[in-house]
Amino acid sequence: MTEDACYEWDDLLGSLRAVIIGVSDALPEQDLTNAWELLEAGEPGIALQNLCTRLYEYDATLDPEVVEQIRRLAIAMSLDPERVLRGLQ
Repeated sequence: MTEDACYEWDDLLGSLRAVIIGVSDALPEQDLTNAWELLEAGEPGIALQNLCTRLYEYDATLDPEVVEQIRRLAIAMSLDPERVLRGLQ
């Protein structure tokens, strides 16, 4: 892995951490714990998808900045942002 790739990976993980912190008031502790554990296990895509699913299930209201951050993360992880954000926009 190149130095640039490591930097991008670190940025991605940092952005996902910021999203988890940013939605912490909207989800139960167990859902947040699951997201952190998946992130630490090297599964940021699954962490993001699960987090968004739970936000949808709890009918969470998100700031537009958080939605945009999630969209960017989905694209960076080669996930379909429309699918990840389904129901959250």
